[in-house]
Amino acid sequence: MDAPTIFFDLDGTLIDSRKDIANSVNLTRADYGLPPSPLDSITGMVGNGVRQLLLRAMPDHADEIAGHCNNRPWCSTGFSGSKSCPKSERL
Repeated sequence: MDAPTIFFDLDGTLIDSRKDIANSVNLTRADYGLPPSPLDSITGMVGNGVRQLLLRAMPDHADEIAGHCNNRPWCSTGFSGSKSCPKSERL
């Protein structure tokens, strides 16, 4: 018997990972000597994947971003800022 497969959008549905996403973006910005961006600014840039997020966060470095997306250890932040979204416990 085959087990059913369920797909869902975890981020923004069950967890709020805005802080971890912002931390990762700001670590990448620091790699390029750029100052950190505020959480609200980065949150507004999210959508269409990591590459697009970095293009929005660092438009002056577009030529370098493709290689960086493949080399940055995105999990190095430890995801310490993520938390459950309100009401997700009921799911």
